[in-house]
Amino acid sequence: MSPSSRDPPPDGAPRPWVLGFHPVALAVAAVHFAAGFTVLRRGQPAEGAYVLFRYANQLAAGRGITYYPTGPRAEGAGDFAWMIALAVGRVLGLDAALGALLLNTLGAFLAATILASFLSRPGIRERWWAEAAPFLLLVSCSAAAGYLGFSSMLQGALALYAYWLFVAGGPARTLALPPTALLLGLFRPDSLLLGAGFAALGLWQAHRLRLTPRYLRFLGAAVGVVAVYVLWRWRYFGHLLPLHARVEGEGPLPALRDCASFLLGLAGPPLAVLLTAGLLLPRARRARYLPMALGLVPFGVHIGALGFGLASPDVAFRAASPALLPLSLFAVVVLATEAQVSGWRGWIGGALVLGWMAAPGVTRLIDAVRGSCADTYVERFAVQLARSVGRGDTLALTEPGRLAYWTDARIIDLEGGNTPETAVEAPTVAYLEGVAPDVVMLTVRDVRFGDGTQAVVPLEEPLDAYLARQGQSADQGGATGVTVEFLGRHRDEYDVYAVRVGEAVHHVYGVRRAFARAEVVEQLLVAAQTQAYQPYLSLPRP
Repeated sequence: MSPSSRDPPPDGAPRPWVLGFHPVALAVAAVHFAAGFTVLRRGQPAEGAYVLFRYANQLAAGRGITYYPTGPRAEGAGDFAWMIALAVGRVLGLDAALGALLLNTLGAFLAATILASFLSRPGIRERWWAEAAPFLLLVSCSAAAGYLGFSSMLQGALALYAYWLFVAGGPARTLALPPTALLLGLFRPDSLLLGAGFAALGLWQAHRLRLTPRYLRFLGAAVGVVAVYVLWRWRYFGHLLPLHARVEGEGPLPALRDCASFLLGLAGPPLAVLLTAGLLLPRARRARYLPMALGLVPFGVHIGALGFGLASPDVAFRAASPALLPLSLFAVVVLATEAQVSGWRGWIGGALVLGWMAAPGVTRLIDAVRGSCADTYVERFAVQLARSVGRGDTLALTEPGRLAYWTDARIIDLEGGNTPETAVEAPTVAYLEGVAPDVVMLTVRDVRFGDGTQAVVPLEEPLDAYLARQGQSADQGGATGVTVEFLGRHRDEYDVYAVRVGEAVHHVYGVRRAFARAEVVEQLLVAAQTQAYQPYLSLPRP
């Protein structure tokens, strides 16, 4: 019997797929909620999280899955099950960001319970540092992205639960793998790979347990649900993938670079522990960890697919983050089981190991929270803009999350993630001329707010000439280059403003002069640069 299979309840128990209660999991969940609430009280959700919240708000209001009230059916929110859960919370009167925090806190509780179950078995129960390992969840990438409003902690917990079901084994837990894989696959398109991987492992395990016919019935039911879901998507949206997955990405080389960064950086410490153990432990002892090693295969397939350019934002921070949880768990189990150091040396060694494993995640967490809490004008301007534009007005934006969150105006996503017309093909000048947006916003360069003074500069010269004079090329291709060209061709119709942060031009706005509230919008844009910072919980609810 493997070291990891001694803790689960007997397979003959009433509900062997249910984990036991561990007080440390409650502590982890409490700290997770406090940390996430502090981010909302002092900072903002991420730009992409605002997009998810907006879809949930529209769905809860009975408008269907659309980005603005009169818009076409569109799903830029890749986290389908997450969007549905947030919409249910909105129907019940719960703010979308607070709903996301509660769901991720539930994920933290589940993940901590799984880790505690693995690490409380006989033989390592007295190793305090192993018992403290669940607190690593609080500084993981899953937690960091979750604090910013994404589904990563709950998604990671579901993936870890599937891992536990496979490693713990037994007939009932094996039969629980297909529905768990189904739920996991509904979170994100790339999570289908994780779900399919665990379903395949479950089939292999069912064959060993002589459960193949029963398992195939469970698996067939799950596949049937997937087929119905796919058919519904096709009929509802007219295509299978979310819009952001249809937007042409950077290609496999940048994705491989991101995956290499993940493996060498964030996943480096647990991988180093496991590789060292694989080299030093004799074959008989290595064989004891075979179930835990096999359970990592779906995560490896998932990361490999991401490395070949499967569309997914921020591979190393969000998409690949579920793999960190079983990797870290496996490494701690091996160390806690095989280490022969005790007493004060064991205490110091354990503390050093936990610190080493936490360090990469702490760095990313600090960067994420710092960015979330930076003083920006965008939220203030977005709330005020919503009071000046309505359903008959059109905004064309390269950042359609925060800036569009509070308004019911028509939203054109120039990057294609939320607008069907620009998802498959990049926008053209002719397309923008047909749209005739009242307000245009494009991102020229990503900068870190707080590193310089924010200022609005009215432009008297052509935009491309101004950017060239600032040392920022206007020929950036895609939506940015097209929008610069559009504003250049229609200089007589738009007032153009550059938002500078320090020495760099960050955003550019074009306000159509014929727009009835053009002067008001321009005044709001200027005023928003100097007004007091407002964190999320101080802003009005949409």
